[in-house]
Amino acid sequence: MSEAMKKRILYVALDACDPALAQRFAGEGKMPNLARLLEASSRAPVDNPHGLFVGALWANFGTALRPERHGFHCWDKIDPSSYEYLLNTPRIDRFEPFWCAIGKDGRKVCVIDVPHHRTSHPAHGVQVFEWGCHDKHFGLTTSPPELASEIEQRFGFHPALSGANPFEVRDCAPDDDIHRAGRFRTLKEDCALLQDLPGATGGA
Repeated sequence: MSEAMKKRILYVALDACDPALAQRFAGEGKMPNLARLLEASSRAPVDNPHGLFVGALWANFGTALRPERHGFHCWDKIDPSSYEYLLNTPRIDRFEPFWCAIGKDGRKVCVIDVPHHRTSHPAHGVQVFEWGCHDKHFGLTTSPPELASEIEQRFGFHPALSGANPFEVRDCAPDDDIHRAGRFRTLKEDCALLQDLPGATGGA
């Protein structure tokens, strides 16, 4: 294996992040960790295929397939025979994520919170899913399994998901309901949710 192949690779993907705003904040010193990453790393712009709904993005990423192959386009689905609305859960487990192929090549991997995935395929390393990501289907799962208990003891569960069962199998985004009593979150409820976020990011 060449020296270039032996280098460690860190891939950071920021969900629902405005790239221009993040780069501006990094340049202003408001996001110093991101600034250091940008200074010391290689990067390239990525454009989504035309017509791609945002819900399919992470399924595309993990499986390295387009939606017509993996079959998940969006949370929402319409039954073509009845036009009935259905809540669509991604069923992409039959496709092996790309990081498992990397592990089979002898490289250790560490995968944290890639949405729409779970520990259904063995990997050479550590996998943590649904600790703090927005979309939740299967509950917190880890590989090795005992890692979930270690995370709970050392770090606790995600601060912005207080009150939600992290292991619950569901089809929802629990942070949409936290600190919200009505159909829409009030300003006071927005402030309460905002107060939880610095704890999740290590400080504002």
